[in-house]
Amino acid sequence: MPDTRFYVSISKTYIIMKQTILIASFLCISLTGYTQKTVSLESKRATKANISTNISLGGSYTTGNTEKGAISGNLQLAAIDSLKEFSFDAKYTYGENNNKMNQREYLTGLQYDYRPLSKISPFIRAELYSNAFRNIKYRVSGLTGIKYRYFAYKKDEETISDYSISGALSYDYEKYTSDAQSASRQKVRLSIRPKIKQKLANNIYLQSELFYKPKINYWSDYILHTISDINFLVNNNIYIKCSYEYKYENKPVTSNIKKTDTTLLISLGIKI
Repeated sequence: MPDTRFYVSISKTYIIMKQTILIASFLCISLTGYTQKTVSLESKRATKANISTNISLGGSYTTGNTEKGAISGNLQLAAIDSLKEFSFDAKYTYGENNNKMNQREYLTGLQYDYRPLSKISPFIRAELYSNAFRNIKYRVSGLTGIKYRYFAYKKDEETISDYSISGALSYDYEKYTSDAQSASRQKVRLSIRPKIKQKLANNIYLQSELFYKPKINYWSDYILHTISDINFLVNNNIYIKCSYEYKYENKPVTSNIKKTDTTLLISLGIKI
């Protein structure tokens, strides 16, 4: 009697490929439909490259898989003009109690955006993430997608409102610690991210984004991640940031890992 497991595996692989191709085709068609209009508008207002650096350091308190205070540092570098944007970001969180580490997490990312100031902006991004307290030794991610800016308002060259939504395909390769049931796992996810930037008052700004990442062939396996920041500008170069972060993973690596982590962060930042 033939082994049906082989045919089941082939069938699952076919379904994943078909869904991936359909979504990728939709993204490409959407981009093609707007390309000519976007290029003609943006080529008339090419801008000089603007290079910026943000460095912040603060204290955070996390609940969930760890319920401890920690020190958190963040670095952001960006070079942007009307044609392209290159950006790099890195975040590191570390905590210990009685000379014993009880929290460590880092995330680094490198991103390229094409025509970032236009209404439609395709992008590509690579990430490296690690959190041993969620049994993730490291996660390598690559994603490509399109950002759509559906509302933007400026006054006297200052951005008052900037609302956008992004759709992307993400490939994740995860390597787990020895406590996990399996050594590694690969996943293809759909990533949907609405984002808002809003001036609330003089020198007070809100930025909030939500990531919804379901697995392509198994939508009950999903990740929710929200980050909300309120920035208080002390002057043109110094700011105080209050941040709330919420992470929810519906299918964690092992059953002893909690699904939800929340972090409250207060930091002092310098913008150059």
